[in-house]
Amino acid sequence: MKTTTSYLALTLSLLQSSLTLAYAATSSQNAAPLHIRSQSPIHGIRYTPTPLGANGLEQNQTQISASTDISSIWANGDEFVMDFNMLDSRMEVNHGLGEGWTVRMSLSERRVVNAHLDQPTINFHRVMGLGQDGRLDVDKHRTLIEIPKYGIRVTNFDDAVFSRPVSAGISKQFYAKKNLRLAITGQTQIETANSSWQQRGNLDASVQLDASKRFANFSLHGSFAQTWFEQTNMMGLPLKDNLYHASSALQWHQSNQGAWVLQYLLNEGAAAGGGELRKVNHEMSLGYQWQWQKVKTEFAVTENLFHLYNSPDIAFHGSVSVTI
Repeated sequence: MKTTTSYLALTLSLLQSSLTLAYAATSSQNAAPLHIRSQSPIHGIRYTPTPLGANGLEQNQTQISASTDISSIWANGDEFVMDFNMLDSRMEVNHGLGEGWTVRMSLSERRVVNAHLDQPTINFHRVMGLGQDGRLDVDKHRTLIEIPKYGIRVTNFDDAVFSRPVSAGISKQFYAKKNLRLAITGQTQIETANSSWQQRGNLDASVQLDASKRFANFSLHGSFAQTWFEQTNMMGLPLKDNLYHASSALQWHQSNQGAWVLQYLLNEGAAAGGGELRKVNHEMSLGYQWQWQKVKTEFAVTENLFHLYNSPDIAFHGSVSVTI
């Protein structure tokens, strides 16, 4: 009986040690939501916060990252038509100050491109048994925005840069106990490009709360943010001057290096008019993160939900970061 008890105690001790090691291996940069901001047609041209997770960098630790999002916008409604591909690229540098403080800086560029996503989207809808919603009735690779109520009709704007913002912010992890982390972040963004969609000098700001909870081989991440905008008009379309944003993510740590993430992003409708553009947009992403020593990569695909015309038809995300 004593031998059996000893074996049981040893087994429990080894199990506890394994869980502790697994948690330690994935409790920092490897435990984080997908770094994806909204790719909806109106949110995509303005500042939109991204889920950050609540794990800050250590003192004097620097993280350099590059990311790209390619999205297909398709809206074929009575009140507006939108048909174009968008490329959202970002370079970001984060630096740990110690005691939970992290400073953040980034440079982004958003442009309309021909990413040749029309046929893959048609094929996907055909395989899944989904309707084509008029995709077969128009020319492929169009670039078109048409909102008759506000006299908006823009065509042939392929490869146009409509936004090139610079942002800066600071995060503070203010709670870290029992595998729960909480952090608050303040950020500002200033527009450096001049286009028909944006005006140089526009200033936006946000306050964001992030939470991360670890249990066994899973992590939960949640985020809520409020943003304020200087721009309240886009080519005649009235825009809201403040919005809320929320996200939740379930992360499965498949190994110490790899993790699957299912993430749900919700944003208040950006427009003050324009039918579905006023409504909350919903985006669901499935992605994979892989970490090797100080290098981390992630890939994801995003689909729209519920109000299909105010969010991306399909979007692809990729990023790589190095911590030094």
